[in-house]
Amino acid sequence: MTGRGWHGAWGLTRLCGATATFPARTPLCAGGSVIDSSFKPERDVVHYNDWAPTYEDSKVQRIRNDIHQSLVDWAASSGIQPKRILDVGCGTGALLRRVGPAFPDAELNGVDISPNMVKEASRKVPKGLRVHFLQGPAEKLPFEDGGFDLVVTTICFHHWRSRVEGIAEVHRVLAPGGRFYIADHFAIGWLRALFIAFRCRDRCHTPRELNRMLRDAGFSVQGWKRLYKLWGWLPLIQGVVAEKRP
Repeated sequence: MTGRGWHGAWGLTRLCGATATFPARTPLCAGGSVIDSSFKPERDVVHYNDWAPTYEDSKVQRIRNDIHQSLVDWAASSGIQPKRILDVGCGTGALLRRVGPAFPDAELNGVDISPNMVKEASRKVPKGLRVHFLQGPAEKLPFEDGGFDLVVTTICFHHWRSRVEGIAEVHRVLAPGGRFYIADHFAIGWLRALFIAFRCRDRCHTPRELNRMLRDAGFSVQGWKRLYKLWGWLPLIQGVVAEKRP
């Protein structure tokens, strides 16, 4: 079975990523460094390159904006004062444009696997905002070791070709004590049932699995938070924050 599947039915295809496919034998969660044979990053690159010029015109951009603001508020409420911030899978830079006012003294950086997304992000930078964008995958971040105090990723984690390698890269570029915020859909409750039923190729993890992956990479998990409820009551997007151990 291939096609938009339940993502289209729930209006999540545009929110959560490229067109979903449902191969007959794809495991629900390819934990560790296992990579689904159906997952082709180049397909997502083509999709997002085509989508980039109208990405922020989507009707679900309002949902993304709410998720972005929830994540920014969560990070700001922690009292952290980061000097350098990185958004992995930054898209057109919408999250960083919200991060800027919350952390006015921070240098902002974004990286995305789609060249056209990076171009759009650079074009949309408002005057006076210190932000830099580069093209690259989460599994090979084009940054030096220990250069960031805060790394964030929203509605992108499930697209990483290898979450284990991506988490390791985030750990590498974070300074000791730096924080990593992930906002995405996870295999919890009703979402878990749907992922099992449709064997969705958008590989998701349970909180327990992700906690283990983060700890194995050298992080200390600080907590989880519900960041967005569909229709005001149905939990859709969860957030987790982890700290790089000294």
